Order: sequence, then C-alpha cells, then structure tokens
Amino acid sequence: ESLFFTGGRGCPGVCTFCSRLHGSAVRAKSARQILEEIGAADRAVMEGRIGIDRWPLFRWAEGSPLRDREVGWAAVYDEDFFLSPRRAVEFFALWNESPLRQRYRLSVQTNPRSLLDREGRVRAELIAWIDRVKPMVQLGAESFHPELLARWHKRHTVRQLETVLDALDGTRQDYTIFYLLSDYDSTPFEVLDTVWLLARAGFRHRRMRVASSAMTIPLYDSDTRRLLEFGGRLPPGMIADFTDFERPHPEWMDPLAAELADAADAELRYALQPEHRDAALFEAIAAMDRHIAHLPSSLRNDQLRAQSRWALDDARERRFAWPGR
Repeated sequence: ESLFFTGGRGCPGVCTFCSRLHGSAVRAKSARQILEEIGAADRAVMEGRIGIDRWPLFRWAEGSPLRDREVGWAAVYDEDFFLSPRRAVEFFALWNESPLRQRYRLSVQTNPRSLLDREGRVRAELIAWIDRVKPMVQLGAESFHPELLARWHKRHTVRQLETVLDALDGTRQDYTIFYLLSDYDSTPFEVLDTVWLLARAGFRHRRMRVASSAMTIPLYDSDTRRLLEFGGRLPPGMIADFTDFERPHPEWMDPLAAELADAADAELRYALQPEHRDAALFEAIAAMDRHIAHLPSSLRNDQLRAQSRWALDDARERRFAWPGR
C-alpha cells in the first residue's frame, strides 16, 4: 500500500515496554542516502514493478499546494527520526527540492523530547521545515498521565509534550500521537484518568490524530516482562514459549481495568481519522461510563461511577467549547 524505509537503528531511550531490539547505539543513514532509496523505490513504482495506493494525504494540511492531490506514503522509520536535528533539516531541504515531494507525503516517528533543545524550547528550524514540507509527524506521546510517563521511564514530561503539540498546531496540519491506555499495574481509576486526559488534550489540539492501544505488551526482552516474570506475577502454565509475550495479556491485570481499557479502545480506533476523532474521544469516556453504570454497588464502584460521570460531563463541555478554550 505504501513505501517504507529504514532511516536508522537504535535508540538511547529506556522505555519499560520496549524490547530495545536494535540496542542503544544509534546508527543512522545520511539524509542523501534516504532520499536516494526513496528515489529508487519511486522508479520501481513508475515502471510498474511496485504498486502503491494513493490518497488525498494532504487534505488536512493547510497551506499545502497538494491538498487536493492523491499521493502515496513514503514512511521513514527510525526509532526516533529527530534524534539528529541536523540530519532531519538536511533531509527536509533535499526533499523540498526533489520532484518526489509532488508524489508522496513523508511520515516520520519521534519522541516529543527530540523536537526540543536542552532548555526545553522547540527547535525553531525543525518546526519551520515541518511547516514547509508537511510530513506526518508521529509522536510517541504514550500518555498525558504524568505518573504513567514516569513509570514507563519516558524521556519526556507532559509539559514538554504539550509544548511540542502547541508548536505542531502552529504548522496547520494533522499529526499523530501513539497512546497507551494502561499497563499491568493500572487501576480502573487510572484508566479513567488516562482516557479523560487524552480527551481533554484532544479537544485542545484539534489537529491531533490518535493511534491508541488498550494495553501494553510484555515483549520478551522488555523491562515490563522482567517485572512480571521475576516478580512472580505470571500464573503457572501461562507461558510455554517466548512468543507468548508478544500479545496483550488482560488476564494479568485488574479485570475491571482491562475491561475499561478495552471499552475505551473500541471507540478510540476511530480517533485516527480527523472527521471521526472528536466523537471517538467523547464516546470512549461514554463507553466506560456505561460499563461502570452496570456494576453492582460497592464503595469502589460508587466512586468509579462518580468519577466517570464527572469525566463524561467535562468531556461533553470541552467537545463543544470554542477552539483554544
């Protein structure tokens, strides 16, 4: 469907849920090599040796002369494309002068922290090039919940994430965040908070697409797996092979937390599309509220019911608030 390229390997991050498959040492292709590889693939497309799909991918990018044109994806995958701001700027400058930009929209993924300098300020030159080239920037935001970011050893804070989102809003185009709703220590109250914080941020950042995942995956070489296994938290007989770590395991979680994450995620799958995003954010909270409403009365469930009702009312107000409120 699309063209995919490897821009580099390795990441200095220590996220608990990551298997760090390619190690911490970063090996990156040069800007010119990436452009040449995209050019070689494009020639194969032009000759009919590779078939790709095309869509109006710049539809939500204001100021782009390609808003009405159907183009293909040219996705450059590093663990973090902006770890080298100098290479990113060089690549965008080359891309800006290439005829390839008339046929493709770039896609890159990064940690929000890499778009900031040591003082926590947005790298102005990078943002200027993002505004000019209009790539789909995919941020490993993971959560707007500060305790989860700390628990997962993410490189960025919520404040830094918001700084980056404000800057991307200024480029007048759509962008994507990856978002996790829970981990194996999540409580139902935390899941509610996590989804509400996402909705609150989403209604503030109207150009933000959301790619959500209900649960983390205890990948074999990750700290998440080590904490589960060496902490004696895996039920006997559940693990027969290392591949058993390659899927979510809601049975290892608080059952209600897993049910709420699943209910919210079933709605959030529509949050990747701008035209459905606002409804999806609201319905994710509504789905949790409906689930909680059917729980038998108890101190915990009554507290959850009060929290979900408040979150739903707040989301309803924010959804229809004036932009920027």
